[in-house]
Amino acid sequence: MYRLSIIILLFFRFNANGQTSVYHPFPDSNAVWNIYNYSSDPYMPSNCVQIGTYSYFMQGDTLINSNLYHKIFVPFFDMINNQPNLCNHFYPIIGYAGAIRQEIQSKKVWVVFKDSLSETLLYDFSLTVGDTMHLISQYCPPEDILVTQIDSILLDGNYRKVLSNNHIKIIEGIGSINGLFEASCRNFSPIWNLTCFRQNGNTVYPDSVTNCELITLVPNSSNQIYSIIPVPNPFHVFTRIKIPNYYENIGLTISIYDVYGKLHRILFVDNSPFILHRENLSSGIYFFRIRNNKENIASGKFVIN
Repeated sequence: MYRLSIIILLFFRFNANGQTSVYHPFPDSNAVWNIYNYSSDPYMPSNCVQIGTYSYFMQGDTLINSNLYHKIFVPFFDMINNQPNLCNHFYPIIGYAGAIRQEIQSKKVWVVFKDSLSETLLYDFSLTVGDTMHLISQYCPPEDILVTQIDSILLDGNYRKVLSNNHIKIIEGIGSINGLFEASCRNFSPIWNLTCFRQNGNTVYPDSVTNCELITLVPNSSNQIYSIIPVPNPFHVFTRIKIPNYYENIGLTISIYDVYGKLHRILFVDNSPFILHRENLSSGIYFFRIRNNKENIASGKFVIN
């Protein structure tokens, strides 16, 4: 009986280790991290409260000190502030935020933050229990903590390694549950939380059904009457945008924005489907908003390749 118990124990130990035996590297493109931010100051006369959300997304590569990095951007900060003229709250970096590279063999991820040419170790997934994690952020002081537990989490049908210490969790291939660049912000106000992570158009964290749309200056399609998908999408030369039947033959305009919220065009919609030509638009992700003379009626996004 004792021998049988040992065999069963060894089986479960081997199976648990096997769940995380395959390393899941960081993405090198088409990734979105959405961050929730909450801050309050009850000592101010106005009891300041701010709730904000923003995204990190990966687009394009760059060479820094002869190493290839993947660039990270923050397109917009969507913020609700109860006293915007009186309260001094957190605002993230908008635009280019930094660049990351990874060494898959050593399981390390490095970052060069904006306005710097020096790289810093962002994550090290080779660590084991008892090792020290050096946590860094653009917004909070660095912190060294011990890895007290190695767990695994099932995401998108695969087990990923999780380094943890009390409320700190670092997920393999995703990063800190505080946010991609907010690992060391657990003991500081405001509060940061990673709400979701998306890769190649599919939500991976916290599950496969959570909406994880990129947060931009263009209103979310859920707040619009219609969400429109151009055909074809992606496209290289032109695409067709079908206008809802109710709005056909009514004077409409379509505004084209890039992922930074920059307005590129305002066009008059004279028929349906509307033919949108690429012309001088660069390759990348764009958002559009259709409105009549009173309100926004539809929105969507497209990719130019």
